[in-house]
Amino acid sequence: MQAKLELTHRSLSSSRADYDRIHQRMMQELPQVLDGRVSYFEHCLQAAIEARVLYYRDCVQSLSWCVEQLTGTSGVAEDHELQTTSDKLLDEIRALSIVGGSAGNVT
Repeated sequence: MQAKLELTHRSLSSSRADYDRIHQRMMQELPQVLDGRVSYFEHCLQAAIEARVLYYRDCVQSLSWCVEQLTGTSGVAEDHELQTTSDKLLDEIRALSIVGGSAGNVT
């Protein structure tokens, strides 16, 4: 029984030493891991923001082109002018033979 108790104490001491060694190493390396994580995600976040900026810039350019095509000018037309122009364009599209005349009024 005494031999078993001594074996258990040696095993406990060995395990405690391993734990203390691993714990000490982890406490030294964990701040380095956290600092590295922040710098890694900083680049990812920057790339995501730049992608959104490019996307919305392209959307604004496309919308500006559409407004320019509808109004015939580079300025912004009034809402009723845009509605009148778009109604005329829709009437022309409805008049095409590939659309058919029974499509009804789309508003």
